Amino acid sequence: MLFLTAFNYTVGIFSNEKDVVSSSIHSGRTDSRWARIAGPLFLTYFFRYTNVPHETVPELLKKSAHQIMDTMNCYISTLHADEMFFQYQGDLLHVEEIGGEPLTREPIQLDSLPFHLQVMADERGYFYELRYWENRFDSSQLELFLVAMEAVTRAMLDERSVRRLKKHLPQSLFPKHYYTTVGEVNEAAGYSLIPTVLADTKVKAYVFDETCRKQPLGAWGQLYIMDYPTEGYLDQITNPYGPGVLYQTGKTARILPDGSIDLLEQGGRTVIHEGIKGRHFLDLYRLETVLTAYEGIHHAEAYVRYAEKNQLVLTADIYGSEEPDQEKLHAYLAEHCEEALIPGEIRFIAEP
Repeated sequence: MLFLTAFNYTVGIFSNEKDVVSSSIHSGRTDSRWARIAGPLFLTYFFRYTNVPHETVPELLKKSAHQIMDTMNCYISTLHADEMFFQYQGDLLHVEEIGGEPLTREPIQLDSLPFHLQVMADERGYFYELRYWENRFDSSQLELFLVAMEAVTRAMLDERSVRRLKKHLPQSLFPKHYYTTVGEVNEAAGYSLIPTVLADTKVKAYVFDETCRKQPLGAWGQLYIMDYPTEGYLDQITNPYGPGVLYQTGKTARILPDGSIDLLEQGGRTVIHEGIKGRHFLDLYRLETVLTAYEGIHHAEAYVRYAEKNQLVLTADIYGSEEPDQEKLHAYLAEHCEEALIPGEIRFIAEP
């Protein structure tokens, strides 16, 4: 219960979400002959952590314990491909013998899941073992996650306030002074988020949670830029960590362990398109940004449409009060986009 609660709480920190669900083992067994085909053969249950304002750690752990016992009465036996899977394997009952014979514990390893965190516990203490698919996860970020989870687990033993658990994360997870350049920020955004400033100008960036506290490396949050107004910024606040004014960009971002910046708005918007002219990576978000910057277009939606004769057509729906000149629009796109990113179809939808 302690480890599973700390696991979900830490997932909530990195996802910047107050409601987190993961799955854990109820009972069952594994069979290595079929693991890679059918998956592990056991029953599972869902565990949900919901952030409650002013909740104490004892209240949270008691609620977690009741939830685990209740959900075990209604379990499922299937797993989805991308679930965050948790397993605890310890001496819960401290059984030393069965039927008068000494008991020997056999550790069970699961190797068919994309993400599987196992906590082992015995008379020596406990340790973590994380197994994951390298083609889905960044090992450097997972290392940060484990450091954070261990800090949360230890803090739960003494800290009374759930809200203050995050304060126990080590400073090594937080960039004390994070600088990037205007060019790197604009490249990550796909347009001039910081306008009229030279690309090599250094800027200070922050990633905050909803209470304006810094998020650890690899964790999502709201992006703020210090002293340089950003395009369409939502708010400006006094820097809580020193001198300067922070501009809330309205973008969800994270600072990666390698020091680069990543924007959620870019995630999952790149599509692989293969045809006679070869393979191209279509950045739909970038196309939408370029279209929206054109005079008279309020906003745009880019997607790949399955068309006649089994063809995939890059399509853009543009919204505005008056339809733009198609030839001028195509010339504009040719100037700002590579050939593969110019839509095969552009549909105008009138807005008042």
